[in-house]
Amino acid sequence: MDIKTINSQYLQIKYKYLEQQIQDKEIIEKALIFFNKYYNLIEHPFTLKDINKLSNVDFSIKLDFLHWKSINPITENEVNKFYRDTPFEFFKNLFKNMDIMHYEKIISEAILPILKNEKYKTVLDYGGGSGYQSILLHKLGYEVTFAEINKISIEWMKYVTKELNFNIKVIDLNKEKIVDNYDLIILKDVIEHLVNPNPTFDLLRNKTKDLLIIPDKIEKEEDYLPMHFLYNIKNGKL
Repeated sequence: MDIKTINSQYLQIKYKYLEQQIQDKEIIEKALIFFNKYYNLIEHPFTLKDINKLSNVDFSIKLDFLHWKSINPITENEVNKFYRDTPFEFFKNLFKNMDIMHYEKIISEAILPILKNEKYKTVLDYGGGSGYQSILLHKLGYEVTFAEINKISIEWMKYVTKELNFNIKVIDLNKEKIVDNYDLIILKDVIEHLVNPNPTFDLLRNKTKDLLIIPDKIEKEEDYLPMHFLYNIKNGKL
């Protein structure tokens, strides 16, 4: 089993392109319908204008920061509950994964070469956020499993896969274990959010031929990213 990492250097380029998004209108429309149904927003439903605000990276992170500070999670269980319940990252993750850099740096340059070179077919998108990465890989012909802890993301993927007939398996990490083996497991913007990543790391490395770790910004800024935890990977170990 090989462990590959892409460090946060690509972010220096990435954030220049966040306004240049390749918006999948069909997915966005489905997400808006789902979001309003999920929260039963009848009298004051969210509009496209509203979700464009929520999809702003800085604004969404600030909302998460306020949510984090309001509950002040300390233990691993408390941190997991925060990620289980937070609604603020949903549209941010959806739109973020529609930016140019997602295609050029993540899909084209990091993920597809591994899948093509090794002739891999099965992929686990672990901590898959909005699920758009899973959707893209499914559309490219791969057998994809989406795994998440966030409630709204899980229900969204169940909804959209049924609505658009996507053959993507959905795993609720709060209730289910990873039992199958995969050609490639991807952890994109995941590892820096884990209080103790070692149990997850040890489990997944035994379930795949290749483990691809793509962290987001790893610096821990108390006034902006208190939900990020420091980690270090050396010689395939945390």
